Formats: sequence, C-alpha cells, structure tokens
Amino acid sequence: MFILYAMSPYYIVLVCIDRLCRTSKYSSLRKIATPSRAHRIIIITVLMVILAYSHVPFQYNINRSKCFALNFSYYHSLGYFILIFYCLLPPILMSIFSSWTLILLHCYRRKQEKKYQLKIILPSKHRCGRNYQLLKILFLYVTTTIICTLPFSILMLLHTHQFNSNRQLIVYIKTAVLLCNVNHCTSFYIYTLGTPLYRRELLHLIESFRRRFVLRLTQVN
Repeated sequence: MFILYAMSPYYIVLVCIDRLCRTSKYSSLRKIATPSRAHRIIIITVLMVILAYSHVPFQYNINRSKCFALNFSYYHSLGYFILIFYCLLPPILMSIFSSWTLILLHCYRRKQEKKYQLKIILPSKHRCGRNYQLLKILFLYVTTTIICTLPFSILMLLHTHQFNSNRQLIVYIKTAVLLCNVNHCTSFYIYTLGTPLYRRELLHLIESFRRRFVLRLTQVN
C-alpha cells in the first residue's frame, strides 16, 4: 500500500518532465512527449519505484500481528530512505523541471519578439499572469507536499534512533500518517481551485456537461 503512496508524487514529476520536453527546441526531447512513449515511461517508473522499495518485505518479520525489522541498523537506513525518496526528492524534482520549463518558455518568447520585432503589451500581461499562476500552483504543491510528509519522515527518524519508543511518539507517527494521506487529497484543490485559470476551465467543463444533459432531455421529450 505504501508503494502506491510513493508512486503518486513521481507521477507529478513525470508531468513536469513532459512539459519540459514539449517546450524543448530539440526534436529528440519533443519526441519523448508522445502517448506511446508516455505509457512506457509510466511503466518504467512504476517498476523503478517497486524496485526501490522491494527491500522492505525482506527486512521485516511479522510477530504477533506486528512488523518488526530483522536488523535495527536497517531501521535507521529506512528512516533516511523515506526522508529522501518520499519527502524531499519529489518536490525538488518538481521545482527543477517546472522552473526549467518556465525559463525555456520565457527565453523562447524573448527570441520570437526580437526576431519578428513584436511589441505586445496586453498579451504580455496575460502571459505574466499565466506564468504567475503556474508558479503559484508549483509553490502550493511543493509546500503542501513538504508540510504533509516532513513530519512523518522526522518522526520516523526519531523512532529509529530510539530503541524503546514511548507510546506518545507512536501516536504522533500515526497522526503524521494521516497527514500524509491528506497530501494525496489536495491535488484537486491546488490545481483546479488554486488559480482563476483552472477555476474557469472547471466551470466551463461543468457548463458543457449541463448543456449536453439538457440537450439529451429535450431530445428524449
């Protein structure tokens, strides 16, 4: 079950890579952003995540319906592993690829304006607003991911460095797990409701469904 949670942020990383490939000036990178290759990359990513966490079942033993690490040194390594690969690495990759994409788009627009001697005032404001919205979405998602996953990672590290953990720490860890679950429920609110652009698209989608529904009712009657 935890592998499914671990896959979720890396799918967002793949989306950021897809945007970067589509804005690249190199045709070899643009060819990567195709549906057929996207399916292969998704499968490869799933296999890589499963492979990265495949060591966990072999290092744990079930005793009285509870999981215990066979080696306590492995428990230390697992705490750092979760901190890096689950908490820190996905937001860092998202920030790198998304920022890179925005920089490429900005440079491309500058070159086009110089090449064709374009002097556009109103659309430039619109572009700045769109770039601001994309940066806002990125900032909100990265911040939410870190806030929701960092407490769990830190508590896991504290738990691994204590041979006899008290019950209060266990309660904190269980609460942090719930916070991690909240992280996987916030993408809709961040992407769709976080900016006016996507809110308008959502309202437009709802309106289109309403029109189709009304049209079908009139045809039936």
